[in-house]
Amino acid sequence: MKKIKEGFISIIKHFNTTTICIPSKNYMVDLSDRIIDIKKLVDAGKYFTINRARQYGKTTTIYSLLKKLKDEYYAVSMDFQYYGEDTFVNSDRFCKDFSNSFCLNLLEFVDNNEELEECVNQLIIQSEDESKEMRFYTMFRGLCKNLQTF
Repeated sequence: MKKIKEGFISIIKHFNTTTICIPSKNYMVDLSDRIIDIKKLVDAGKYFTINRARQYGKTTTIYSLLKKLKDEYYAVSMDFQYYGEDTFVNSDRFCKDFSNSFCLNLLEFVDNNEELEECVNQLIIQSEDESKEMRFYTMFRGLCKNLQTF
């Protein structure tokens, strides 16, 4: 719904129950303090979980956190609901799909860094030849080693 106000078109806020909430468009709880607290955990290298009932703001919290972290970290977002059933048939297939998906999502952050992009692409190719036991190890060891130099 749009409303004309003094020659400008402004959007009237509404309650959103289907996707990420945007503060300028949706009524929502202020997440600022929550995001600051979670970022402190990330900065300290701590693990955390976001687990609540439906419509509590988990996706919006993660989206806001990714925006907050993007200048300091390579923050990769992955959604398992887009994986097909065949991904979960066995551990080898899951490792392969997860590793490739992770690297492809990471590539979104390296648009202006050809050296890092080449490193990630090489890891994808290298992990194709690894057994499932070594795939994660090779992939993430290589990423951690190379990300420290960028």
